[in-house]
Amino acid sequence: MENHIQTTTDHWIRPLICLLIVMSTQVHGSHMVDITLLKSAVSKGAVCLDGSPPAYFLQKGSGEGADNWLVYLENTDIKRRGARIFDAIMEDLLAKGMKNAKNAILSGGSAGGLGTILHCDGFRALLPSASRVKCISDSGFFIHAKDLPGAKKREQLFSFITAYHGITKSLPASCTSKMSPGLCLFPENIVKDIQTPFFFLESAFDDHQLKKHFFSNDPTWRSCTRNLKVCTPTQLQTMKDFRAAMIKTLRKVANSKTTGIFVHSCYRHGHFYDKEFWKHSPVLGDKTIVKAIGDWYFERSSVQEIDIQNELPQNCTKHA
Repeated sequence: MENHIQTTTDHWIRPLICLLIVMSTQVHGSHMVDITLLKSAVSKGAVCLDGSPPAYFLQKGSGEGADNWLVYLENTDIKRRGARIFDAIMEDLLAKGMKNAKNAILSGGSAGGLGTILHCDGFRALLPSASRVKCISDSGFFIHAKDLPGAKKREQLFSFITAYHGITKSLPASCTSKMSPGLCLFPENIVKDIQTPFFFLESAFDDHQLKKHFFSNDPTWRSCTRNLKVCTPTQLQTMKDFRAAMIKTLRKVANSKTTGIFVHSCYRHGHFYDKEFWKHSPVLGDKTIVKAIGDWYFERSSVQEIDIQNELPQNCTKHA
């Protein structure tokens, strides 16, 4: 089990960063973006696990977009040494103009989305003069699903990640005072304490969680998760049960108008980097993903959209 957990954590992005993509939200044209190595962070102990300095990409906006910032925590295979790196990079960005931000978003994909959850209120505190600061998690809502198969192994996985990467101090005391640090890494146990407006972009059939976190004893489960056409009726029912748990858990935590959710039924994990998916976004109500995030961010309406029609995972490579 420990070897399996070790392998799984190698895929996971530890929720605190070594590599950031940082962009202001309005840029014009397209060109290569240089990497910024933050060598000054080394003396503060803010280094990657191989001792190298942290790094980020910065593409500045212009005109009206100069004071609008998007910070994205990337999901990569780089191992990190957490809060020190995040703090060092934020300090550097503040000095480069982020302190003047009028609008700002902290976002991240997969475990970078989990990092966004952990850092959201801290990010807001860095920008006291900004008019609007909010956070978006893209496929970072990893569920405990304690009543579904593999719950104990999911608990062991999250406990191992928490201990191995020493992130207990980054978890909210309001949670760790009540339960183990490993359980506090599950977003459902900490998002209720987040004060900053938050948006969760998720699939009810998150293929990464179904493939990597379900720990099914069914020897053909892996084949099923790789090719839905070969799934048995029992396996499809298991996916339905996962969908129900995901929706129930998100509904439970999204009990505020400032919390936005968009939960579709596409069989996938991650959205921000897939340009084709953005072009052919699923539509819930009258909203694409872009419209849903825009309506939520600019407070045109509350957004809590969930696909309640499709009880099975959908192939969403193309949308009408």
